Amino acid sequence: MIDLHIHTANSSGTDSVEEILKKAESLGLSAISITDNESVKSYFDMQKIDTKKLYSGKIITGTEIKTVFDGVVIDVLAYDFDYDQLKNSPIVDSKRIRIAQYDYLKNFIKVGKKLGLKFNENLEVRTYASHAFYDEVIKYKENFDILPELKEKRENFFKLTQRNRKSPFFINETKDMFNISNIISEIHKCGGKVFLAHLYQYSVDNNKYIEFAKNLIKITKIDGIECYHPSFTKEQIQALLALVKENDKLACGGSGYHGKLREGVSIGTGRGNLNVPDDILDWVK
Repeated sequence: MIDLHIHTANSSGTDSVEEILKKAESLGLSAISITDNESVKSYFDMQKIDTKKLYSGKIITGTEIKTVFDGVVIDVLAYDFDYDQLKNSPIVDSKRIRIAQYDYLKNFIKVGKKLGLKFNENLEVRTYASHAFYDEVIKYKENFDILPELKEKRENFFKLTQRNRKSPFFINETKDMFNISNIISEIHKCGGKVFLAHLYQYSVDNNKYIEFAKNLIKITKIDGIECYHPSFTKEQIQALLALVKENDKLACGGSGYHGKLREGVSIGTGRGNLNVPDDILDWVK
């Protein structure tokens, strides 16, 4: 079993690199990839420790990058690249992303005040603006009557507000993102491969996910698709595996582990029934 989608405290997770390695070892995972958002810092952290003392399996370099395709904000997973070569690329510039998130937070505060929500305006963004706002606003019971979306989990709140064109909190994030073809080209130059992440989590028109993925494959030089994820049904997994086989593309998969920030999701097993097979790793150098 492998897990190629893990986040640490260097981005949107809560575990340190050392904690991730220990957990992967205890679960007997044969390969992992830390895919911090727009960051390769974890791999430089590993240079300071003896990783083999903590984890005996294979470590595949990785990162997760936000981009846009056909007007839809998506994530791509990049793997098996030279992280030392990529480190100065703007596509993994976490400072750029943090600046954008603070701009998004200003929008949340502005709209929240208009709606009459009660909250402390002196907020800090650790990962995402929507998370910082949500964590503050849910402290006050009266806010739930004004904003029913607060009754949802944090990740759903994000989709119902920041990503929802019908919400007053909607933010057009595309202006802060690199073109997907540029990202693919940059990763390929560093010897890596690029995969579409968690397809079924996006706001695709009429839920035509497979058509969306086919179009992405046709237009870009993307290498593969994340076919295994805790949010997928068995039918969705099979549909994606058929899609990559039909189009001669590659498959990857992982838990999308974020530590304490995503309840019920564990490394390797996701929500308990995830099992990403080792044999999909033929594409790793």
